[in-house]
Amino acid sequence: MIQVMIIEDDPMVRDINTKFLQRVEDFQLIKAASNLTEAQLFVKKHKLDLILLDIYLPNENGIDFLKWLRTEEIGVEVILITADKSIDRVQEAFRYGARDYLIKPFTLERFKESLLKFK
Repeated sequence: MIQVMIIEDDPMVRDINTKFLQRVEDFQLIKAASNLTEAQLFVKKHKLDLILLDIYLPNENGIDFLKWLRTEEIGVEVILITADKSIDRVQEAFRYGARDYLIKPFTLERFKESLLKFK
């Protein structure tokens, strides 16, 4: 099973992403975090394979979290989920090793495609 954490501040979006994840075989939600502090504490203590990471959280930025993961050499892959379509943001995400970049709103098919490509 591929161990997954979702980092999303909006409870409704977090719930949708959780339901989407449950529909993809071999992926298991281990943690759903609503902020980066909670996520950092969890990541330091648990082994994960994949993080589904929102970029814009209240007073926080998912790209900064991605940079932190790389600086700390935490071996986890990241798929970003955001409404931000800017080329600069997409390029920055890939520069720091994001595996994919899902732009909200997305379909279950696009979500599955990203996870299966990761797998």
